[in-house]
Amino acid sequence: MRVAIYKGIEKIDIEMRSIPEISEDEILLQVKAAAICGTDIKTFLKGHPLFNPPCVLGHEFSGIIKQVGTRIESFKPGERVVCAPYIECGNCYNCKEGLGELCISKSFVGGAFSEYVKIPAKVVEKGTFKLGGNISFEVATLVEPLACCINGLQKLKLEVKNKKILVVGGGPMGLLLSLALKKQGAKPVISEVSTERLKFAEELGVKAVSPEKINLLDFTRSYSTSRGMDAVIVALAIPQLVEEAFLYVKEGGVVEIFGGLSKDLSLKINPFFIHYQEIDLVGSFGFSSRHFLDAFKMISSFPEPFEKFITQRYELKDIKKAFYDIYEKKGIKAVISF
Repeated sequence: MRVAIYKGIEKIDIEMRSIPEISEDEILLQVKAAAICGTDIKTFLKGHPLFNPPCVLGHEFSGIIKQVGTRIESFKPGERVVCAPYIECGNCYNCKEGLGELCISKSFVGGAFSEYVKIPAKVVEKGTFKLGGNISFEVATLVEPLACCINGLQKLKLEVKNKKILVVGGGPMGLLLSLALKKQGAKPVISEVSTERLKFAEELGVKAVSPEKINLLDFTRSYSTSRGMDAVIVALAIPQLVEEAFLYVKEGGVVEIFGGLSKDLSLKINPFFIHYQEIDLVGSFGFSSRHFLDAFKMISSFPEPFEKFITQRYELKDIKKAFYDIYEKKGIKAVISF
């Protein structure tokens, strides 16, 4: 089978590898679509502490079941499915406290930029779902990033219906966050400088503004009748934007760090906001099996707006070009089609 092997910064080669052999409680999946996410780009261009080369990247994928283990009864060859890239153990202290996304003993699927992947038993059991005829392989790749967004919304710890929430950053994750908020009855606003992404947000029915063209503080005060936004989600990995977010949120509101910041960075936050205005600062990372299921249900219930996200398609042999194109912010979401 063909596999894209990440070998270091800006190095990725297509190689031939043996098709994985499965055990009695595993599934062999023929990958049909694997989306490229920000983590893949970051790893390719700068490296990543969680991905040591040589390795295979890719964790947003769907495909056709090629083979099932002898103990598998709920799936059969030929079925179209989407799979989570990992599933929590359910037994560690984090899992027992309802923090499956922080599980210390996850079961992982190997990288999906490959013609075939082996799906471990835990993922077969709790993270594999059959696709309806209305869900394409490409749209199914959005279940994983949407699961991360649903976790992010739950970390706000507020009922989002009718809440005015500012999403800083209109990239794929910011757009998915806003669409999920809209689906749950919130009133999201995206702050984004890209004209293309501002237009895309409007096509999704999400209000979007450019901080280069308006004063964002004045806008948030006006939009929220002077109180400030109920919450601000920072979906970009820029420390300054987290610091500024406290200016836009109301007393008793929430600021969430959704975009991944590296551990060597620091923030300068005026404690006045946290103490005297009781603004909460929270973080969000990854997803658990319940978030993945919720995301699958959301996309299955109304796939049409999600179909718009897929703007570029590449063959596996062109994966390096795809990485550079996405880094240059061409389009919204790209997939490798097999």
